[in-house]
Amino acid sequence: MKIAMIGSGAAGSVFACYLKKGGAELTLVDRYKAHMDKCASVGMTFVTPEGEELLTGFKTAETAENIGVQDVVILMVKATQTDSIMPTLNNCIGEDTVVVSLQNGLGND
Repeated sequence: MKIAMIGSGAAGSVFACYLKKGGAELTLVDRYKAHMDKCASVGMTFVTPEGEELLTGFKTAETAENIGVQDVVILMVKATQTDSIMPTLNNCIGEDTVVVSLQNGLGND
């Protein structure tokens, strides 16, 4: 299952680590190039009550425009960023793609 995490800040990174540990084929999408470069090259340290684990092998992109059609697209951007990211999602959402919004903030339509 191909999953795109749109927004890979604090909350998105936690969800991404759980999905990665579960074996998901995951692409992280975030506009902050330095963060995406580090996730791709070094990975992320996943900290739980059980301990720490370095997770590696993340696919990353600064925009969703060229990641291809995904099975699931998870929106984790701030509510105030929704309008700016929507046009970039056209190429990753297909007829059978499930879109999940786990955004913070009120007033999302």
